[in-house]
Amino acid sequence: MWNLCENFGRLYREGLIDLETLYGGSNGIIQWMWVKFKPIIEMYRKSDFSSHAYENFEYVAGRLDEFHKRKYGENYSDDERLERVLREHEVGQRITKNIS
Repeated sequence: MWNLCENFGRLYREGLIDLETLYGGSNGIIQWMWVKFKPIIEMYRKSDFSSHAYENFEYVAGRLDEFHKRKYGENYSDDERLERVLREHEVGQRITKNIS
């Protein structure tokens, strides 16, 4: 999943996908993944990986978070953001299940 998020970040940076489309399609998962795994990735950057590992993932998660703040005027701590994204994802899953 980290590599997928890294690839989305690269596509965004190269202008191959716009932020609004990525925001709508990811349903907050990219931001959630970054918040959840940021400490682990930072640890790996200091030991096993390059210091630039997953920088596109980090970049796009930050841009998506800024997009969300501009759109909804909300500002969350990492813990609050993680809880919000999980709630939104659960609601989306229930809606999808009811449609199927």
